[in-house]
Amino acid sequence: MTDAVPVPDTASAATPGPAPDPAPDTASDVEADGAPDSAVAIYTDYDPLAEVYAAHWGGTLADAAAPVLEELVLGSLGAGAAVLDLCCGTGDLAGQLSRRGFDVTGLDGSSRMLELAAQRAPGARFVQADARRFELPRQYEAVVSLFDSLNHILASDELAAVFANVLRALEPDGRFLFDLNSEAAYLERWDDELGFVEDDQAVLVRIRYDAVERVGSFHATTFAADPDGEGCWRRFDVTLRQRPYEAGDVSAALLDAGFVDVAAFDAEADLGLDGHSGRVFYVARKPGRG
Repeated sequence: MTDAVPVPDTASAATPGPAPDPAPDTASDVEADGAPDSAVAIYTDYDPLAEVYAAHWGGTLADAAAPVLEELVLGSLGAGAAVLDLCCGTGDLAGQLSRRGFDVTGLDGSSRMLELAAQRAPGARFVQADARRFELPRQYEAVVSLFDSLNHILASDELAAVFANVLRALEPDGRFLFDLNSEAAYLERWDDELGFVEDDQAVLVRIRYDAVERVGSFHATTFAADPDGEGCWRRFDVTLRQRPYEAGDVSAALLDAGFVDVAAFDAEADLGLDGHSGRVFYVARKPGRG
């Protein structure tokens, strides 16, 4: 699997307090934002992929994101700045940010991914919620959401709701960094098959793009050894969907939400991320109090 192959991330929300709370050690320490169960239940499809994501993609994607984050956002933040990792997956990026001394909250819709995130980033806090519906009792100096996460939002009005939630979660002058695949990315890279075979799991993945419907599909079949049954394996079938967003539409939606200083960067041409044609990174600022 290469960085350019889409991987499942989830939609999420956040947690309170101006100073870091004790880090969650177990799944029971992961908070929920009080949203109705139905708002989180739609993300259970991501749970069977959590171990696969953690083993094959999470760390690789966090490493690829590091120079982009540094150039576009982190370099201007002070020590201990509060950062929200929206759709944090298994916590690899949250862990990197926490080890650098940032006050990190990771938010995701998958309970199993959050269990792994709590193990991988013990210096961060985690909350389970829906990116389209969350409301936070604290604010952050930066919000980040990277590598296809928001392409899983399939409706423009729901993406606009995410932008509104992020604006509310930011401190005045806080910045929002995220990326989205345009249709060019799907036309070039979403026609592939791949697989992994390990001692305790096997995974088969097919990715396709329907240019008529403008929907990308990530089909995964996983086989996991059942710890309670000697020689038995459990099968899970998951289909996750994404849609492309074009730079002009995204920039207009950010401005409509109330952001200013909106800028778009081509992943390859502007940021030097080879193998990511059609991916666009966006930075937007919440207006200051003045």
